[in-house]
Amino acid sequence: MLALSEVLTMASPTQRPSHNEEGDGAKGIKRPYPLRFRKEELVTRRVLVLGAGNQGQVIAKALSSQSSVEQVTVVDIDEKKLGLLAGTPKTFGFRADVRGETLRLLLKNCDLVSGALPSELGFHAMKEAIDAGVDMVDTSFMQEDPLVLNALARKNEVSVVPDCGVAPGLSHILVGHHLSVLKAVEGIHIMVGGLPQSPKPPLGYVITWSVRDLIEEYMRPARIIRGKTIISVDPLSESNLVDVPGLGKLESFYSDGLRTLLHTVPDVESMDERTLRYPGHVDKIRVLKDCGMFNKEPLFIEGCRICPRDVTAEILSRVLSGENEKDLTILVVSVSGKENGRRVTLTGQLLDHYDERTQFSSMARSTAFTNTAVCNLLLTGQLKEKGIIPPETLGMNAGYFGKIVDYLQVQGICIEEKEYVD
Repeated sequence: MLALSEVLTMASPTQRPSHNEEGDGAKGIKRPYPLRFRKEELVTRRVLVLGAGNQGQVIAKALSSQSSVEQVTVVDIDEKKLGLLAGTPKTFGFRADVRGETLRLLLKNCDLVSGALPSELGFHAMKEAIDAGVDMVDTSFMQEDPLVLNALARKNEVSVVPDCGVAPGLSHILVGHHLSVLKAVEGIHIMVGGLPQSPKPPLGYVITWSVRDLIEEYMRPARIIRGKTIISVDPLSESNLVDVPGLGKLESFYSDGLRTLLHTVPDVESMDERTLRYPGHVDKIRVLKDCGMFNKEPLFIEGCRICPRDVTAEILSRVLSGENEKDLTILVVSVSGKENGRRVTLTGQLLDHYDERTQFSSMARSTAFTNTAVCNLLLTGQLKEKGIIPPETLGMNAGYFGKIVDYLQVQGICIEEKEYVD
């Protein structure tokens, strides 16, 4: 692990490549050939990865393998997590709290930030990166609206892609791609789930990402669109069973994953995101929620101040540990509308499984590789827009979309697209 003085005395960030060429990927989904970048694009860069959890680990390892990356520095408060990166080429761990002054010092010595922090830290880290004039690709499930930082990012000539995981992230990229094909859109519906390959008691679930953000998903009001109007609903209030291709019947409930789509696609008749779980999961979560186990308000028990959510998070992290558990990720994006007088529905589906060779969980793979696919667009100088860049706008650009999908396929993550006409 590096000391701060070692990080700061290393070579200064390399000069950014000129942005003089548009992305030029093809529109198709599956390609047998590997990614190729023009030689003039290969200017080595220094990357700062914030967070060494499941997603951060995969991001760091993926970026360290890129010829365009000179060095990867990974920051986390947990020394044990950083230790898991030992032996990764060109990668250094640094123990620090990103809420302190240390982050500002580290930002002075990097060209790009990849954010894989818990939701409560994401907005702070993003603003710090923008203040420092450093491009960023972020995955955090922050409650704040990243678009409020757009003016500042433009002023500082910074490119920031928020919500760039599997959902939100890849889900939005697919929506953008479908919007570029189908012009008169009426409905957008997203279903996503990270699940054990078989249900595990007591909740039919294992944790493959931040346990605190998992709880947040059950508590945060979900914003959806009904009748062209944005409304907020209790995420657990309208659960139902759905048939999912390849997996059968699963339980679905609303989650607050639309994010920037609420602003970039405001006139659609209906739009929502639903999270998928094995049947019976929602009723068990409702019991925990109704008992106050997810509350943040502290209790005083025998003179001790105790936060119910903190206790529940700790218990769930132990009971639902996903270590060595084989998982899967399912993502189904559906965009419907009218074309030439016919009702058309375009779908994109991802069904990914735990990787036996790398021992990466499916959720970590699908989240991290979406992030690093977009990082590559910045590292190679292809993505040149400035400001806060919603991921769906990348899908609307055929060149960017082709590059992202090409990269994902090289990683073994394939998307199946279908068209249905009534």
